[in-house]
Amino acid sequence: PWMDEFFYKAIDTLMATKSLVIETTRMGIVKSGLSQLVGCQHKAQFAIGLIRGFGSYLGEAARVEFAKDIYHMTGVRSPDPKNPLDCYFDANRMGLVQHQYEASFDLTVEELQGHPMIQTVEVQRNLATLQAWVEGPT
Repeated sequence: PWMDEFFYKAIDTLMATKSLVIETTRMGIVKSGLSQLVGCQHKAQFAIGLIRGFGSYLGEAARVEFAKDIYHMTGVRSPDPKNPLDCYFDANRMGLVQHQYEASFDLTVEELQGHPMIQTVEVQRNLATLQAWVEGPT
């Protein structure tokens, strides 16, 4: 039911922004959106999938506004309305949870060389979007 209710409206909302940062076809947009929706069981999970899949075509400011539109459209509430992109769906809590930066001051040089990325909120957000594209359907 969410496909009919929200998927096509989300595409129309995306196209209405006229702010796409890369050129693509409608089919490319559809595939990107679908790639983030694999296995969705909850409306909040579906909403964040729409935001990640379609929002990836937008710059930061337009993506924030797009996320707000999707939350409004779906009736899903962002854990932090001021930072609507910085959350993920937690299956244990059955809802959206805000990404949290956890500083690790006990990293060794070897750990930094093996995984030199600091897990800031922005990095966590981007990794969550990329995860569906890298891992694919499970």
